[in-house]
Amino acid sequence: MAGKAFLESALQNRTMETKESLPHKYTMDELEDVKTRLKETVEWLEEGITEQKKLAKNDDPVLISAEMKARGVTLQNHVLKLTKRKTPTPPKKEKAKEQPKEETKKEEAKEEKAGQSEPASDAPEEPKQARAPEEL
Repeated sequence: MAGKAFLESALQNRTMETKESLPHKYTMDELEDVKTRLKETVEWLEEGITEQKKLAKNDDPVLISAEMKARGVTLQNHVLKLTKRKTPTPPKKEKAKEQPKEETKKEEAKEEKAGQSEPASDAPEEPKQARAPEEL
C-alpha cells in the first residue's frame, strides 16, 4: 500500500532530520493521523473480508468495490497532500562574527598601510571660495 510506504519513509526521514538538526517536513500529529487512517482502512477491509467469507456465494456482497475505491482515494488524497508540501528550508547560519586571526591581521595591516599613504591632517579643509570678477 502506498500509505504504508509513505509512513515508513516519512518516519525514516524524520529520524535523519532529527540527527542532522534539520526542520521536519511532517509533524508527528500528521504522521499519526496517516497511521490512524491507514489502520482504520485495513481493519475495515479485514472485517469485510471475514464477513464476505461467511456469506453464501449467491448472497449480496458485503464489500462493494465502489466503497473500497472511495476509501482508497480518500487515503491517497490525504497522503498526496502531505507529499506535495515543500520541504522547509533549513535556518540560515549566521556568518561568523569573529573572523579567523589570520584574516584579521591581514585587514589590520591593510588599514595601517592605507592610513600612512593619506595626509595626516586633523584640521578640516576649508572650502574654497569663488572669486568675484574684478571690476573695471
